[in-house]
Amino acid sequence: MDEKASSVIRFTSLDPSQDKLVDWLWTLGFWRRKIVEEIEKAGHILPDELQKKFKKLHRLPFDIETQKILNTLLVEMNGLPLPEEQVVSKSWKFDTYSPCGRLYRLNLIRVQDEKIVKPKKIVFDARVQQMIGLSILHLY
Repeated sequence: MDEKASSVIRFTSLDPSQDKLVDWLWTLGFWRRKIVEEIEKAGHILPDELQKKFKKLHRLPFDIETQKILNTLLVEMNGLPLPEEQVVSKSWKFDTYSPCGRLYRLNLIRVQDEKIVKPKKIVFDARVQQMIGLSILHLY
């Protein structure tokens, strides 16, 4: 398969209540009328220009440390201990430049029981993984 075909991100619906990718993009503030119009014109496919715009806006792909944390979260059923050095307040505000801060800002992780970081369900969507440029790393 060529690279162009593998980079296609298709929407099942353009309604946030019917497609979790649309809901995620709407939550991040990326889903606007102009974006919807461009996707409609492209036949419910996210055009390459919009993928590049999204990646530039969110400084993607992630650095290797952030990718390792996210990959680990994808396979660890119990989550990871909250990296306290990355937290800047008790309301679980992360340093936005830290690995967990970047993941939190993109609405990809959550804090559970004030001590564990877990992935949100949206991370398991292959389209989101493709949009954020997630590379599956070997963790052993």
